[in-house]
Amino acid sequence: MPNKKFLDSTLIIAAITIYAYAATVLIQFGQNSYFNTHQSFIDVSIRENIVWFFVMFDSAKKLFTSMWQAWIMFFSFLVCIVFMYYWYKNAKWKAMPIVLSIILFMLSLQIWFSFGLKFASIQTNHLILAPSCDFTSSDKEYVVTSIYEGKAVIVSVDKSTRKMEQKFFVKDLSSLTCGLEYKEIGKIEK
Repeated sequence: MPNKKFLDSTLIIAAITIYAYAATVLIQFGQNSYFNTHQSFIDVSIRENIVWFFVMFDSAKKLFTSMWQAWIMFFSFLVCIVFMYYWYKNAKWKAMPIVLSIILFMLSLQIWFSFGLKFASIQTNHLILAPSCDFTSSDKEYVVTSIYEGKAVIVSVDKSTRKMEQKFFVKDLSSLTCGLEYKEIGKIEK
């Protein structure tokens, strides 16, 4: 029979991996929701989610006025998990930590979704279509919100008001007659 500590460690590693995967998908869902694009454009490949997780981790600095706030949130979460683990090991009524864990888990998933919304709302650098595209208008900028299976998901933004239109369109990257530029255009308003 396998060692119980090994099984516990294996389950914890699997749970952390699944949680991190769910967090990156929810961040993408939050960002898609901000740009009014459909959730079917969330890339669920393992490679994309690993890259996305590290990009979002690096970009978290923009969301917090200083990194100490992010670390406080992270360590608070860890303290709660450690506390619930020891409570579960030592408590007479074992169901309470499980109930609290489920509640904390659900709240944390909502936080990741909210993080995606907030990140999209404060982002100032965007991937945009070059003005040389044949279907672009001079009074709008076309922001690529995501690239999904070789297709660009695009929203148009009024240059003067910085407001995006409440629709999106999808263009195959190979059919674009122009390049993509990564530049600072400011925050995009809903």
